[in-house]
Amino acid sequence: LTWAIFEGPNHSFTNEKKPALTDYSDLNYWAAHPLKKNSSDFVASNSSYELNISEVNVFFIHHTSFYGSKSWLYNINFRGPTFQNTQWVLRKGFFKNGCVFNKCCNIYAPFYSQVSMFTYIKNYFRPKKAEEILDYAYKDIERAFSYFVKYFNNGKPFVLASHSQGSHHAYRLIKEVIDNQKDLSQLMVVAYSLGSVHLREWSDQYFSSLSNIDKCDSPLQTSCVVHWDTIKEGSRGFKRLEGSLCVNPLSWRVDGGKISSKKHIGALSPVGDYFFPNETDPKFTKIRKVNRKPKFEVKEKLLSAECREDSLYVTALPDSFFYATPEIQRVETLGDYHLLDYSLFYFDIQRNVHDRIKAFNS
Repeated sequence: LTWAIFEGPNHSFTNEKKPALTDYSDLNYWAAHPLKKNSSDFVASNSSYELNISEVNVFFIHHTSFYGSKSWLYNINFRGPTFQNTQWVLRKGFFKNGCVFNKCCNIYAPFYSQVSMFTYIKNYFRPKKAEEILDYAYKDIERAFSYFVKYFNNGKPFVLASHSQGSHHAYRLIKEVIDNQKDLSQLMVVAYSLGSVHLREWSDQYFSSLSNIDKCDSPLQTSCVVHWDTIKEGSRGFKRLEGSLCVNPLSWRVDGGKISSKKHIGALSPVGDYFFPNETDPKFTKIRKVNRKPKFEVKEKLLSAECREDSLYVTALPDSFFYATPEIQRVETLGDYHLLDYSLFYFDIQRNVHDRIKAFNS
């Protein structure tokens, strides 16, 4: 993506007209909600277990789906590529993050004024500038979560789930809101905050600063955080200043040795359509649609996994898993499976959240 360093917004964030604060009393601003039929309603399962979904809620923060080049922040609207990408994030796109929880829980996922992909790329060596833009997006997440707690959750146990940019916001939400309220932290069954990559480090220092929430280091532990960054075995991992949490989803332990593919319950392969930036457009103003497989495929015992050097190293995937497109071929070449943090362990997460909720209620 070096080409993108030279594209994107050409104005400073200070001079950008900011989106209005989102009104979360309006159901339109929830990408997933029990009262709406939406993409997170999709069910994929290779097992029969199911919990009463009225007992537990999920607050889900989706990753970056905004690739616009004219602004640093997404001004929420209900049409166009960004809106459609967010729906595919929750169900049938490359990520399938949100729907993994719909066998156990009601899913609440807010639309928010997310930062553009360019916030990360153009500010890679200027993290303070990136944080300034992320801070504005975080305000939406904090408002959405406060509304969720007050009007939707009604004192029930909840799961926090997130990916990529969503996990950057979850990092702050846990520290500044959930951990600071003991009653609230005790209601959090678990946080699956995956794929933070380089901008957030779930370090020992971070967890030492918390009072009520810890790392997850067993399959049934509650009021704790699960995190990993997925890398192809043989590739170079992410550089860390302080280190970052890696929980192995084949054992649900921190670090540890290599776990055999025999323990892998299953992945859900990519499917559906997604809107990617068009690299051939010199002004980066066009978005193009990429088509993928028409049907989901469950892949059991597909890969082994080992936490090492703060990353989760997994077996190299067969080309057939990716349904070859230029974007995915580049991911395979680089060995960065960031886009697959959830879908590679779809059924492992589905089983684990079920087990943690039962442990929480026992």
